Amino acid sequence: WRTGVDITGCKNVLIEGVRVESTGGDGIYVGTTSKNRWSEKITIRNCVALDNHRQGISVISAQELLIENCEFSGTSGTAPQAGIDFEPNRADERLVNCVVRNCVFRGNAGAAMQVYLKPLDATSQPLSIRFENCVAGAGAPGATPDELRAAGVTGGAGIAVGAIKDDGPQGVVEFVNCTVESAGREAVTVYDKSAKSAKVRFERCHFDTPWVAVTPEDAAARASIVISRN
Repeated sequence: WRTGVDITGCKNVLIEGVRVESTGGDGIYVGTTSKNRWSEKITIRNCVALDNHRQGISVISAQELLIENCEFSGTSGTAPQAGIDFEPNRADERLVNCVVRNCVFRGNAGAAMQVYLKPLDATSQPLSIRFENCVAGAGAPGATPDELRAAGVTGGAGIAVGAIKDDGPQGVVEFVNCTVESAGREAVTVYDKSAKSAKVRFERCHFDTPWVAVTPEDAAARASIVISRN
């Protein structure tokens, strides 16, 4: 899968001060094996994932995961093209005590921070995913929407959480003190989210100037926060 750093079914791992650049797949991958259904006690600190072609980092199954003081930017090439994507594959995987703190996500062709939970169900472990003090944007900090459009900026939502179905997992996905500035599309999208399943919580977050990847005329009526149910 052309991953830069692959952590699968592991325990007690520290990745620190590493730069992963221009891989053909994910910069960093945290996943599972047929024997060990989650990775546990994983710390990724002071790392940079730049210009990777599928994700900056994919988290498939983890317990006690800390991602701290990292940057995941410039992802482009193969969908989903997110900065970070929590994307389990099976119901017996888990996302428990996962913290993303003081991280930066810029210039990703997909969402900056994405949580896609369709494979999990009511038998899955309750979620506990927390983003804290993170910053996301479609381009360089301080660039105006006109400057970003002139540069041909692309990008998806700043924050995308979806596919938590009626028989989905319990628990919480939360964003605390996070900032989305100049997102390519909406600042936040919460989609196909059942009221019966896990909570999605935003606390003291700031959203500014969404929809910079489209013309001002097309963006005029677009909302910063979009909540929908298919």
